[in-house]
Amino acid sequence: MAKALNGSVGKGARNQFEDVVVVQYLLNCVPAKKGGPEAELVLDGLCGPKTNAAISQYQSTNLGFADGRVDAGGKTFHSLRGFDSYPIRN
Repeated sequence: MAKALNGSVGKGARNQFEDVVVVQYLLNCVPAKKGGPEAELVLDGLCGPKTNAAISQYQSTNLGFADGRVDAGGKTFHSLRGFDSYPIRN
């Protein structure tokens, strides 16, 4: 799975299918005790209430803010990639 975003995901974002799937996957890599979703997100590419809540919860727990958005190259995306179970290696 590609681990890059072409656009933003979350509240007020573009929410392109491929980008949402990447964020859902990365959120699922985060243990619930560390701010990940309590129930695993379905990788459906839809940025609905569960995905939005998971983004905000992750940010609150790990980053000290919760704007509910994951931007390509942004702080939240960079932090989420640290939990990736299968990172792409160059």
